[in-house]
Amino acid sequence: MAENSDLNAICSQLLRPDDLKISSELFNRICKEEIVSKISQKQNNVSIKIYSTKALFLSSMTPVLHDFGFKIIDEITYSIQKDGNDVFVNRFNLDICDLDKLESAKDNIENIISLALLGRSFDKCRLYALVYSQNLTLRHITLMRAIIEYLDQAVLSLNAAVMIQTLNHHHHITKLFVDYFICKFDPKQKQRATQLKEIDE
Repeated sequence: MAENSDLNAICSQLLRPDDLKISSELFNRICKEEIVSKISQKQNNVSIKIYSTKALFLSSMTPVLHDFGFKIIDEITYSIQKDGNDVFVNRFNLDICDLDKLESAKDNIENIISLALLGRSFDKCRLYALVYSQNLTLRHITLMRAIIEYLDQAVLSLNAAVMIQTLNHHHHITKLFVDYFICKFDPKQKQRATQLKEIDE
């Protein structure tokens, strides 16, 4: 009896009541998509929950989160039963420097984490840091990867790893590169010359 109460006390410290709740809408989405990522923020406490229909390995999840530039404080794995089915949950508590950036990029981050873990996107990509810092989409990241791969082959003095480090460090300028490229080549772009001049400046 004492052992059970000790175990319950430990679990109550690790898991909050909302950790063990799952809405029907979210449950149906997990069943359909197999992996769903959700960012939650309570005051200054930020966590990412990765829901899945099968147990996931930490070795597949932590590299993706590190590519975004997230510092993981701790992690807990548990499962929830709903309608006779198990939903596996990995909750990562994060140390986040800029909560405003996280909030603005929240949807992109959640989507890309899920796609990466499903094998539908890059499983390892240090440019994911640009999703967090500049709210770039997966399409933008793919564009930057293509440019880097081209320069890496065309200019011998340039190195892909150094280019990625530079683009992540000067992320506000990287966003301008992306904006310039889209402005120049998007057929739907209006006032192209004016926009290009503003970005160029």
